[in-house]
Amino acid sequence: METEVRIHRGWATLFVDGRARTGLTLFFGRARDAGQDIRRFAAAGIDMFSGCMGVGGARRGDGSLDFAAIDELFAAVLAANPDALILPRVGVGWWHPPPGREAEHAAEAQVDIDAVTGERHPAGYSFSSAVWRRDAAADLRAYIRHCESRYGEHVVGYHIGAGAAGEWAYSWQPKFSDYGQAQQAAFRDWLRERYGGDVAALRAAWNDSGAAFGTAVVPPPRRRLRGPGETSLLDPARDRDVIDCLTFHSQTVASALVHFCGAAKAALRELGLTKVVGAFYGYHFKNLNKPANFHNAGHFAQQAVLDCDDIDFLCAPYCYQAREHGDMYLAQLIAGSVRLRGKLYFCEDDTFTFRSRREPGRSWCPDRAATVGVLRRNLAGVLRDGGTLWWMDCGGNGPLRPGGQVDGWYHDDALMDNFAAMRRLAAERLTRGDHAPSAQVAVVLSETSAVYHRHDAALMDALIMRQMYELGQLGAPFDTFRAGDLWLLAGRPWAANYRLLIFPDALHLSDAERAALRAGWQTGGRTILWTYGAGIITDEGLRPEAMADVTGFRVALRWRDEPLIVSTFAAGARLLYGTERPISPVIYGADEEAETAGWLVNEADPALLLRQFDGWRSVWSAAPAVPAALLRQFARAAGVHLYVETGEQVIADGDLLTLHAGFTGRRVVRLPAPCDVTDAYTGAQVAAGASEFAADLDRGATATWRLRRRGRGSKPRSGTVAGA
Repeated sequence: METEVRIHRGWATLFVDGRARTGLTLFFGRARDAGQDIRRFAAAGIDMFSGCMGVGGARRGDGSLDFAAIDELFAAVLAANPDALILPRVGVGWWHPPPGREAEHAAEAQVDIDAVTGERHPAGYSFSSAVWRRDAAADLRAYIRHCESRYGEHVVGYHIGAGAAGEWAYSWQPKFSDYGQAQQAAFRDWLRERYGGDVAALRAAWNDSGAAFGTAVVPPPRRRLRGPGETSLLDPARDRDVIDCLTFHSQTVASALVHFCGAAKAALRELGLTKVVGAFYGYHFKNLNKPANFHNAGHFAQQAVLDCDDIDFLCAPYCYQAREHGDMYLAQLIAGSVRLRGKLYFCEDDTFTFRSRREPGRSWCPDRAATVGVLRRNLAGVLRDGGTLWWMDCGGNGPLRPGGQVDGWYHDDALMDNFAAMRRLAAERLTRGDHAPSAQVAVVLSETSAVYHRHDAALMDALIMRQMYELGQLGAPFDTFRAGDLWLLAGRPWAANYRLLIFPDALHLSDAERAALRAGWQTGGRTILWTYGAGIITDEGLRPEAMADVTGFRVALRWRDEPLIVSTFAAGARLLYGTERPISPVIYGADEEAETAGWLVNEADPALLLRQFDGWRSVWSAAPAVPAALLRQFARAAGVHLYVETGEQVIADGDLLTLHAGFTGRRVVRLPAPCDVTDAYTGAQVAAGASEFAADLDRGATATWRLRRRGRGSKPRSGTVAGA
C-alpha cells in the first residue's frame, strides 16, 4: 500500500494507492474491545480505524521488543473488519526504563514542579534526553518493520505520540516543566548557540553580571508566575532569561517531534515504502483559563514542524471551550496555516454524545438531536479548514463498566445513520468543484508572542479565547493563520477575499512580519482590528512607538493593575466589554488624529480608536474580547458579507453553507447572490433563486445547505426551511 497527502481541489487530501479518501476514521482507545464499533462504522462506509497500538511495552529477555500484544490488537481490528485501513497511534516514550538501567536513565527524566505544593516529580523521559531519542527511535523503527511485514496492506501510516496524553506536551496538569538534568544541560547548550558563545552578550541580555553558560538554569516557578505588583507581560529588558527559557521550552519539543517523524520516514524508505506520518502539535486554543495548558504545552515552535517534509499531517482536538450545542466549532490549532503549508489537518472529535455519561467540566450533548447537531457542525468546520477527522469514543479509553462493557457512545442506530450521511457528504466534496478558502475574515495569531506572557490566565484567556468566543457569533465564516505566514498567505489568489483582518494577540511582531503587513495587507481598502498591545514588545522592552509603527495609533501606558472595560456606542447602543480581571500595563489612546469611539470605564481614557489611512482602515481596542455586535459593525463597514445578524456560527466552504443554531426560532439567512438552495443531506429544495431565506431551527441543530448560484438577471426570491 502507498499513502500520501496531496493537494486536491484546493486542500490537502489523503490518497491511498492513488485514490482520494475522505480520511474519516473511528478511534477507539482499546482496540481489542472495539469490534462492535468497527463493524457498525464499516456498515456506515467508514473503514479507517485508529487506536493506541504502539511501541513501548513488553520486552524479551534479550531486551528486544515483544510484539505479541501488538499482534493481538491488529488481529482484533481485522477480525472485526478484514478490509480495515489502520492508522496506529504509536507511543515513543514515557514507559519505564529497561530493567537494570534505572540509574542510567534517572538523569534523563523530565522533572516537574507542582504549582500548588512546590514538590518535584519525575515524569518520564525529558524531551531533551539523547538516550530517549536514540533508544525510542530504534524501537520505533523496529515497530514499523514488524507492522509492515505483517499488516502492511492495512497500515495507512503512523500517528506518533509522546509526552502528556501523547500530545507532545510536557504536562496538562498545574505544573512547571522541565527541571531535570537533561533539560538543564540542553538549555545551557541552547544558550551557547543562541548567544554565539559570547558570555558578555548573555549577561547584557539577561541584565545579570554573573550569568554564565555553565551555570545557567531553567528559571524557577516564581520567575515565571505573575506575582504581586508585576505586569501581565514579560519585559525583554528585565525578563530575558524567562523568555529564553520559554522559547527553548517549545523548540525542544518541536525538535523531538521532527526527530521521531524523521526516524519513521527513514524506516519506511528503507523498506521502499511511501506512507503518511504525523502527530499532535500546534495547539493555540487549549483551555486558556488554565495557564499551564498554554505555557507548559511546548507548542510554540510551529515553524520547525510546518517546515518539516517528514510530517504529512498534524492533529488536534477541536477546542474544549465553547464546544457545547448552540455554540461553536474551533480547531485547537491554527488550521489555516496547516492548510497553507500543505499539511493535512486531522481533527479529534471527542464529543460527549447523549449515550455518554455527563462529567464535570466537559461539554455534553443531552439528547440525540443535539448530538447530531454538534457532529454535523464539527464536520462542516473541519471540511472548511481543509481537513478530516476521527470520531473518538472517550468511554472506550476509560475503565470497563459493570458487566465488562464500555459506554458505547455511538451505539445508536440513528447516530450511525448520521455517520453514514456525513461520510457521503464528505465523499461528494472530493469530486465537486474547487474548495479554495472563501471567507472574508482572517484571524491572525502570533505564536511568537506566547513567550512574553507571564504564567497567568487573565490576559491570555481574554486576548485569545474570549475573542474567539465572540468571533464564533459573527454570522460570517473566518479563517485562522499564523502571523509568520502573512507573506505566504499574501501570495494566494484567494487572499484578496479577506476584507477584515483581526490580530487578537500580536504583542510581538518580527521585522519580517511587519514588512509583510505593510506590503501585502495594509492596502486594498481592508480594515485591520488590533487589540491591547499589538506590536508593543521589542527586544529593548515595551515600546509604545513600536506599537504605533504597526497599528498607526499613538498610545500611552499606565503601570498599574486595572480591569480593562470599554464603554462604546459604536454598534448603535451602549456596549461594555473587556475583562474584569486586573491587567498591567493598561494601554490607552493618546492620538489626537484618531477618532475615539470608546473609553475605559472609570478612567475615561480613549480606548477604541479608528483611523483611515491611505488604502486601509485601522481599528484598535484597548480591551480584548471585542463583542460580536461590534465585530459585525466593523465587518459590515469593511465589505464583509454577513449571512445572519443573530449571533450564530456560520461556516462556508465551496458550495456548502452551514449554520449552527444558537437559539430556537427563526432567523433570516442572506446570501451573497441569488442561489438555488437545497438541503445538503436530503437533497430537498429549500429555495429557488433566493437572495435570502428563513430558517426555523432548534437550538443546537445544524443545517447544511448546498448553494447553486443563479445567473445574472434571475429574480431574487425568499424561502423557508424547517429545522434539520
